[in-house]
Amino acid sequence: MRVPLLAETIANEASLEFGVPSDAFETFMIRKAPYVSRQDVLGFSKKHAVHPGIVVGRVQKYLDRWNFLNEYKVKVRSNLIRSSLYDGWGEIAPVEL
Repeated sequence: MRVPLLAETIANEASLEFGVPSDAFETFMIRKAPYVSRQDVLGFSKKHAVHPGIVVGRVQKYLDRWNFLNEYKVKVRSNLIRSSLYDGWGEIAPVEL
C-alpha cells in the first residue's frame, strides 16, 4: 500500500470543503444513504450550486461505490494540462509561444 505524501494528504483534506461544506454533505448522507437517488444528487448539487460530478465523487467515496452515476463525472485533464508545466505523469506539457 502506498503512503500518501504530505502535500497529497493536505490537498485531499482541503478538497473535502471544495464546493460543498462537509457538514452539509454529512447531513445529506445521513438522511439518504445507502439509497441515494439520481434526483437526490441533482437536487443537492443545485442547492449548493456545484456541478453534479462533484457531488457524485463525494457520494462514490462515501458509499465505496465507484460506478455510481459515473455519467455525471467529466474528464478535466485536457483542460488542466493547458495551464500546467507537467502533466502529472512525468512528461513536460506542450508549451506554445
